[in-house]
Amino acid sequence: MNVLLAVDLRRDAIEVVARARPWLERLQATVDLVYVDTHRASLERYTPASFRTELDRLMLDSEQRMATVFDEIPPPLRGSAFVDTTSMEEMLAARAGRYGLVLVGTRGRVGLAHLWAGSVAEHVVRFSPTSVLVLREDRASEPMRILLAVDLTEDAGPLAAALAP
Repeated sequence: MNVLLAVDLRRDAIEVVARARPWLERLQATVDLVYVDTHRASLERYTPASFRTELDRLMLDSEQRMATVFDEIPPPLRGSAFVDTTSMEEMLAARAGRYGLVLVGTRGRVGLAHLWAGSVAEHVVRFSPTSVLVLREDRASEPMRILLAVDLTEDAGPLAAALAP
């Protein structure tokens, strides 16, 4: 199974990979890592030439952070890593159909924080054409319990079987 793992390089990407790792190992999935940088295209378009060197340095920094995060994935499970410069919705429409599962982390915001900052995970769930697993913040002290809702399509059976003990 191929899995797409969406991360935010500006915040907790390594933690999200750590939360995803048990799922990836259980599924024996090949994982592609993606960071959607919605600001890059507009920065490239509207940055004056005098700031170009700084913009290039920021882009290189993103690529280096992506490589660091990618190294956290066990080698047998690594697919590829890429930075997408469209929106999350456009990236999902273009790429998610190639994957059996999309994984995305969440910070679990509620109330005003959720209203103000929104939820990328919520957008992924709404717009992904394939199944999505939202990786909540670590709750290591609690036993892992899974509620699996399926839609009775052909893909649901193999996914349910892969997750069963």
